[in-house]
Amino acid sequence: MRKENKKIILVSLGNINVVRNNALLPGSILDLLAQSSRERGARVVVLFKTRSFPALKEKIEKEYGDVCVVENYEGLLPKNILQRIVHFFYSYLIFSGTTKLVSSYNVRSDKARPLLSYWNQPLKLLIYKLFGGSRWVKETIAPRLYFSAFTNRPFKALFEKYKPDVVFLTNPFAWPFDLDILAEAKRAGAKTVGMPGNWDHLSKYYIPFKADKLLVWSMLIKDEAMFYQNYSDDQVKIVGSPGIDFYLKPENLKERGQFLRECGFPPGSKVVSYFSQGPYTPDGADYVDMIIKSVENGLINKNTRIVVRPHPQGLWEAEKYARFVNNPMIHIDRTDGWSTAENVISYMNLLRHSDVVVTTYSTVAVEANFFDRPTIIAGFDGYKNRPMYQSLKRHKMLTHFQYLIPIGGIKVAESQGEFLKFLQSYMKDPAQDSEGRSKLRQKVFGFLDGKNCERVVGEIMNMI
Repeated sequence: MRKENKKIILVSLGNINVVRNNALLPGSILDLLAQSSRERGARVVVLFKTRSFPALKEKIEKEYGDVCVVENYEGLLPKNILQRIVHFFYSYLIFSGTTKLVSSYNVRSDKARPLLSYWNQPLKLLIYKLFGGSRWVKETIAPRLYFSAFTNRPFKALFEKYKPDVVFLTNPFAWPFDLDILAEAKRAGAKTVGMPGNWDHLSKYYIPFKADKLLVWSMLIKDEAMFYQNYSDDQVKIVGSPGIDFYLKPENLKERGQFLRECGFPPGSKVVSYFSQGPYTPDGADYVDMIIKSVENGLINKNTRIVVRPHPQGLWEAEKYARFVNNPMIHIDRTDGWSTAENVISYMNLLRHSDVVVTTYSTVAVEANFFDRPTIIAGFDGYKNRPMYQSLKRHKMLTHFQYLIPIGGIKVAESQGEFLKFLQSYMKDPAQDSEGRSKLRQKVFGFLDGKNCERVVGEIMNMI
């Protein structure tokens, strides 16, 4: 319900990543949006799963209760057969390397080979070949099919209650929650501002609706929005990555000595950090073992210590790294990188103080480059030779990494020999590839001036 005819801004926060990047951290988009709305006489409706983020609900009500109201979201109903067919059709109006991977081999390694997905891949490719080049199909037929099939309208009552003037969607390309809100906004005639939840979302599936204005981190992501999602040049605005504003604040940076003490490492230690990706990296323990042996055999500095960071939500992680728990060379960091501001500070300082970062085809590789850290992607299966549907080698298909790797700044090891060679080389000369890392930072993160959240809020407020 409107109050005193004030302008209403609806903000969706669909999952933990967008909560972290847009609402959790001090000086976030939500903080600045609430402050700006207070000055402009507007109101903000914040929609998220309150039982998952009780501290965020408490913060909003305590600090911004005069301008913000919290609405709870519990989850969407499963799709019926017609909805599944329509979803299948519009999703494959694009067919990238990422689409090929997720629609055939699967991304996770802990699941059996998806035979149905594998054998219907020709149908997916046929949809793309027949209809993917038609703007009329993408912009007229696909939305009509969606409206015809998805008639349950889970957010109809919310829109009738608040009648929002502007809807800010924080993850419209990877979360069905935001797609349903975007569709309802189209029905209601509300203005919409969208922003990808991460840098790698736009090339996965086609989305049948476009926000009136799309905010992206950089030109790289703008190009993807125009190529894969049919946005026009004037619909897309480059604002930088909001999450990195927090990384740039001096008060969040720990001294090297403090970091080493917290890890239990001696002063002067070199640090190699391995970031596991849970079910995506079944052979993570093999990479750690290779690093240990590199120290023991004198391949790298004898003062090297290792931080192992299991994926906080990953399957197999506890048992995978259990044999390293009592190794004095190793610190196992089990803090997640998103649930609290303190945990984000811990995560960013681990990246910042690592002499070398080892991971797989993960956003960690990109964030390590933000701190100019030498980074190795382990693109092989440890000591094993896995079938392609479980092998890390299939992740080379990921479209966003196909763009990034040629820029330089990240080395991809496709064998144990390459891995050890890159590790030794970076430990001896961490400055190598620094120019490539600088280019990559600009390509992915856009502006590096700490004002990205301000730019986002400015674009939203310009719509009311």
